[in-house]
Amino acid sequence: MRRYQRFDDQARRELISAFEYAKAGLEVKHGEIHTWDLKHKIAVAQEVFRTAKEGYPHAPSGSCGVALVALYLEAQTLPETRPSASSI
Repeated sequence: MRRYQRFDDQARRELISAFEYAKAGLEVKHGEIHTWDLKHKIAVAQEVFRTAKEGYPHAPSGSCGVALVALYLEAQTLPETRPSASSI
């Protein structure tokens, strides 16, 4: 959050754009994220993190947006975030 707060408007737009682009690209390739099984989400999140890390020296703001996609995927694998069978 601190890094985001230090971003200027252009860097914030780059981060948001990269997040949206990465998420949309994954959904085109693999289908809507909410339909993925947990193991697939974890595997894709790991690959997305690697991509974000590799891209950081070249596009720091954009790579932060890509890393947020990985965090978004990983957060969905936590037991507290998954609906229980009784709540469906």
